[in-house]
Amino acid sequence: MLAGLLTAVAQYFLTLAYAAADAAYVQPFDDLKLPLNVFAGWLFFGYAPAGYLWLGAALILSASLFIMRNEMRRERKPA
Repeated sequence: MLAGLLTAVAQYFLTLAYAAADAAYVQPFDDLKLPLNVFAGWLFFGYAPAGYLWLGAALILSASLFIMRNEMRRERKPA
């Protein structure tokens, strides 16, 4: 019950973040859910997924950070 409640609250706050800021800034934080969930699974259940999951997670997070950096550069340039 507690996990379900915390998940609902986290999703609500994530929705508020997307409403307040550009998605390019919020998405890297949303992408952190995967490694944090895997860490929680390892901590509480002793389950560690295969190495390819980590490679995919790193690619997704790197792409999001790359997009965020490019968006920040574009906003700093004078029009």
